[in-house]
Amino acid sequence: LSNHVNVISSNAYQLVLERCKIKALIELIWITLFFTLWYCILIDDFSSFSAIKDDFYKKFESNKLIIIFYLAPFLVSHRVYLGISTLTVGNRYTFSLAKGVITHNGRKVCRISQVRKVRVKRRTDSESDDSFRLDILYSNNQRLFMAESADRQYVLQLANDIATICEIEVEFIN
Repeated sequence: LSNHVNVISSNAYQLVLERCKIKALIELIWITLFFTLWYCILIDDFSSFSAIKDDFYKKFESNKLIIIFYLAPFLVSHRVYLGISTLTVGNRYTFSLAKGVITHNGRKVCRISQVRKVRVKRRTDSESDDSFRLDILYSNNQRLFMAESADRQYVLQLANDIATICEIEVEFIN
């Protein structure tokens, strides 16, 4: 899944980024369709809530590990939250040199002087597909997730834009 942030404006004193609402909506639709199909395969009888409950207990008695399959949607709950928050309140990051702060939807995240590094980390899955995750690391070992994409050039350009405004280097981890 891709998580794009668009550059809204950029100059020597300010960088404004915004998470793409269309891509957030597409991701939410994809997750909804996937887990709808997931539960249609997992549950045999949808006639009533008690039928679903009885079906679950019967499967659970024969194999305790089936609970993992029923709880699988919680593994992507952070993506669902990010998508919903992007659609409802937006996701805008402002890096302001004049104020010396990074804000998220108008709320201060940290001071620009607290940013230690911009990190791009390559992730390779079992099928050898690469994705690139961009995080901002700031004081007391906190990090701010910015973007993830299979498009290496996009992530590196975004990292360079952020590093330029924060006057730091980009760290690339394989």
